Amino acid sequence: MRDDQPIPVNAAFEANSPAGEGERAIDLGALGRHLWARRWRILIPTLLAAVIAAFAVNMVTPYYSSEARLLIESGQTVFNRPQSEQGASDGRSVVEPEAVQSQVQVILSRDLARQVVRELKLDQRPEFAPKPGFVARLLGLVGLDRDASPTTREDAALAVLAKNLNVYNFERSRVIAIDYSSPDPELSARIANAFAEGYLRLQQVSRANATRQSTQWLATEIDTLRTKVADAEAKVEAFRSKANLYVGANGTTLTAQQLGDLSSQLTIGRTQKAEAESKAAAIRAQLRSGGAIEVSEVLNSDLIRALVERRIFLRAALAEQSATLLARHPRIKELRAQIADLDGQIRAEAMTMVRSFDDSARLAGARVDALSSQLDQIKQQATTAGGQDVELRALEREARAQRDLLESFLGRYRDAASRSDPASVQPDARIISTASAALEPTYPKKLPIILMAALAMLLLTAALSAIGAIMAAPPREGDEPDAPSPVPGPAEGDGPHHLPWIGSPPSDVPEGGVARAEAKPESTLADLSRMVELRGEEARLTIVTGPEPDEGVARCAVALARSLAAPERRVVLVCLDIASETLNALAADDRSPGLSDLLFAVASFSEAIHRDGASRCHLIPPGRGARDADGLVAADRLILILSALEQTYDHVVVAAPPLGAAVGAGKIAALKPTVILVTRPDGSATNAVEAFDTLAARGFGEIAMVTFARDPATSEPEAEQAA
Repeated sequence: MRDDQPIPVNAAFEANSPAGEGERAIDLGALGRHLWARRWRILIPTLLAAVIAAFAVNMVTPYYSSEARLLIESGQTVFNRPQSEQGASDGRSVVEPEAVQSQVQVILSRDLARQVVRELKLDQRPEFAPKPGFVARLLGLVGLDRDASPTTREDAALAVLAKNLNVYNFERSRVIAIDYSSPDPELSARIANAFAEGYLRLQQVSRANATRQSTQWLATEIDTLRTKVADAEAKVEAFRSKANLYVGANGTTLTAQQLGDLSSQLTIGRTQKAEAESKAAAIRAQLRSGGAIEVSEVLNSDLIRALVERRIFLRAALAEQSATLLARHPRIKELRAQIADLDGQIRAEAMTMVRSFDDSARLAGARVDALSSQLDQIKQQATTAGGQDVELRALEREARAQRDLLESFLGRYRDAASRSDPASVQPDARIISTASAALEPTYPKKLPIILMAALAMLLLTAALSAIGAIMAAPPREGDEPDAPSPVPGPAEGDGPHHLPWIGSPPSDVPEGGVARAEAKPESTLADLSRMVELRGEEARLTIVTGPEPDEGVARCAVALARSLAAPERRVVLVCLDIASETLNALAADDRSPGLSDLLFAVASFSEAIHRDGASRCHLIPPGRGARDADGLVAADRLILILSALEQTYDHVVVAAPPLGAAVGAGKIAALKPTVILVTRPDGSATNAVEAFDTLAARGFGEIAMVTFARDPATSEPEAEQAA
């Protein structure tokens, strides 16, 4: 037997054995007893560590933290917002993250900290006093020390303040927290609140100063603009009086109004003329071509609509009568004559509409000519006053621009003047939480520190004791590391995958090549169904074929499809081997449409798919007409049909003729189906292997071999027993 002979099914479904025994393991019970015997060696260091940690945390000066919170948002409303920002969106809704981070840096600025130091007189408190160096302490011992200067005391207070101050913003929010830690809980709250209030005052003063500078600049510009506006308006009135240019109701000259009206009327007249001419030309072109008239104006005519509906009715009657009567039948001739008469009436009515459109075009053309003549006269009159009108408009634009700028500056000046006082300016933040004196110190956390020190010592001493016990234990006799057992894996290479040989192999297979096992009648079909189920999506399309024409192939396909059919699983059997008597006998009626009708588009899927009377599966019988199996295999629509069925059903079982020499076998192989090669019980292994190699050469990659037969005296499939 060849080396690539398929393996038996028992080897394919055999589970891997568990790992070998004899590995050396730690005796947890003995280890626990060892730790319990040395419990005092573990507990005493743990208690000592807890006592030392408690003493250390009590020696540390406790610090209390207080926190104030600010919300960055605009405090302006529609009533107090500057006039220049009335159309802007509310600042409460959108604040960029960079803006929030910038405000954090403003709060941390040295100027704001200096204001807090001076307001709370922190430089006079002992904890904010400058710490003397080594030389200063020596001089103090001999009475030569001197007081620090005010600048030095303020800088020292600023350093202590910056060390204990923490300002941050909460992620994905506009809230800024001002946290300060101090040994005095009351002082920590006062400092946090002082920073929050000082920040708001700083914003108010800054915005008020900017507004005051803007007011001064606007006052100077307004005085200059007033003079310019007066001069520009005087020039406009003087020129209009000199040129005698009268203005109509809309602020334009009378000549310009007449030109606009005539231009509009001329445009409308030309549009009407072009529209009438285009409609007449479109109808006339369709009449010359002899085709159906589809112009909307013609179809909107009540008479033509009635004639068209009558023609449609007569054509439908002609089509119905032509199905049973010949062309020379009197009824056919009568219907055609009536249709021809209706076509003539439609064309006559269309010609009437063409003449009507031509008349409308001529009238519109005459009106266009009259308007054009009148427009030319007005243009000649406007030419004389055109140059003066252009100069007048230029002067008016200059005066209007100066006037608009002056009004804009006046509005801004009034708005800015009302906001020069810092008290009238709303800051872009508000305090949402004031700081209060803390009741518990935030540093150090006494209980967690003591517990962590005790737990760390407990784990350390227990680990050292356990490691010592393990290292001191003598090795047992025979303890050797087990070599890893080889785990079988899939064969390497790009060739076809050999699925299991299900059932008893042919009698001429050497016993050394394949494990010989006697198959029970019910086990072969069960193994075959189980193999298809275990492959899942890979076995959605299953091709059942054989080395040569044999009814055993059809019986195997039918048995497999019925075995796979279940309430929760949809299965269809496709009878591609149209020469098989077994497959032809499945149809309740020999004239029922089937696969051949579906391939040649004679029947639809709903007509070609039938229900099997012996199971829950569906089946597509061979069909009517065609009796050439190779022609069906080579049909282009077969691939489309199998692909559509594969997307609809859980399993598609195809009972196929021998595919080794079929012309279209390569197209089927492109679908990557699972192939079941059915061999005869009395056949030879050589023929089976040759058929296997032929299918592999045609591109089939997943091939299983099965020995299958059916007892004619029973209705259930039966596997052949191995000799």
